[in-house]
Amino acid sequence: LHRVLDSPYSDEYTIEFVRIVLDRAPEQAKIRRRFDSALPIHLVFNFRHGHSVEVMRLVHNAYPDAVFVAMNHNHIMVQDFMKYCLIHSSNECRSRTDEILSDSFVSSVSFALDLFPGCSVTVDIIGSLRLLWEMPCYNQQGYCWHSNLSKLTEKIIYSRFIAFHGKGKAKDYQPLHALLSEGRNLFNNTQLREYYFGKYLAECASRVDHHGRSLLVIALEQGYCWEPIIKELYEAFPAFVTVVDPLTGLYPFMIAAQSGVFFKDDKVYLEQRLDTVYSILRRDSFASKMSLQNSATSQWINFLTDENIILRRIARESEALQNENERLKREVALLTERCFSSKNST
Repeated sequence: LHRVLDSPYSDEYTIEFVRIVLDRAPEQAKIRRRFDSALPIHLVFNFRHGHSVEVMRLVHNAYPDAVFVAMNHNHIMVQDFMKYCLIHSSNECRSRTDEILSDSFVSSVSFALDLFPGCSVTVDIIGSLRLLWEMPCYNQQGYCWHSNLSKLTEKIIYSRFIAFHGKGKAKDYQPLHALLSEGRNLFNNTQLREYYFGKYLAECASRVDHHGRSLLVIALEQGYCWEPIIKELYEAFPAFVTVVDPLTGLYPFMIAAQSGVFFKDDKVYLEQRLDTVYSILRRDSFASKMSLQNSATSQWINFLTDENIILRRIARESEALQNENERLKREVALLTERCFSSKNST
């Protein structure tokens, strides 16, 4: 069994051989190879062999606990499989699109994640997903892999949710909430954002996750700014802008101000966060009036004021309003003058 699984035989031959061997001698699935302590399932999850899901399933069913058995280098093979599939492959993704987003690749990764969801949090899968979404999803023949990429993304995000919260929370899984929780580097990708907003936003905008948190609060906590993320979430369900977050006890604008404090050295981002706080305050004046008595809120406002950011913003708006006021005065004066001139000539 080791010899066949470690050799480049055709998939049809391998499936038939593995089925016959395990039917007649199922104990073969528990035998370790002498020089590296490898079980048959370790060879199945060796990416370079390219075994199909059917072969994986046959070997796994013969010895399910083998998934959690480490080789002599103390690595669980499914983790190595995920690392090679998504970390190593994403580094060469532009030249290997057909392989990385093929049906067999997505099926193999999905099967591995079903067996061991924890491997989705032991490697930098989110960074790999971000790279995959940034590359063109068309091969030389013009075939689009977008469907497989979206399936792969959803499977990974779901597996990470199960790994963090347990299978008992599977019924509470909200795809868009889970995606936003992965951080702003992922969802700042325009292609990914447009796809998942188009697919889930109308359905999920009014929902909360298993902690009772809204999409708006999750996005603000992850550092997203008003344009384009927060604005679209607000417009999808404006009521959440007035709701206190049950996990932190903070209003949305307070969460936006809080996350800005941790990026005080990034002036551009701090300006964007201020714009986010300001935009939310204009849409939730009641919460802002009630919350300004809160000492934590005062601390954030003082920080922003010390940086002169709010003052500059107010000064710019004031100057713009004054200029508009002057323009309207000149226009009224001109219209009045024309009106009197017309009467005099008549």
